[in-house]
Amino acid sequence: MVVMEKCCCCSVRTACLIFGGFALLGSLLQLSKDGKEVAKNFSSSEYQREVEVDASFNELSQVMDVDKEEIKTFFKINFYLAIPDFILCLSMIIAAGCLIYGVRSKKENFLIPVMVVFPLDLFV
Repeated sequence: MVVMEKCCCCSVRTACLIFGGFALLGSLLQLSKDGKEVAKNFSSSEYQREVEVDASFNELSQVMDVDKEEIKTFFKINFYLAIPDFILCLSMIIAAGCLIYGVRSKKENFLIPVMVVFPLDLFV
């Protein structure tokens, strides 16, 4: 069996720990952003959403030609994309945690979640 020890300028172990840390940090930040988006949509009333659409329309109409319906559609799509992204971020946090744990404890089986979730994140 061939074992790769070095990758460019650092060891593979160090590279895995760095990428795992960045993935964990990025997923936590994205999870909080998506959580705020979902919570804001569930807690706001129709009137509050309409005020937000009007404010965005007034701001964007000075820069580009846009309708209120397009802005409403944008907010709707943004909400619907936040839900699967929230789930994907949870799975990315688990996978990055497994990566860090697997590398530190030298257990290869903990690298499998990363090999599944990272390509899934790339395609989604």
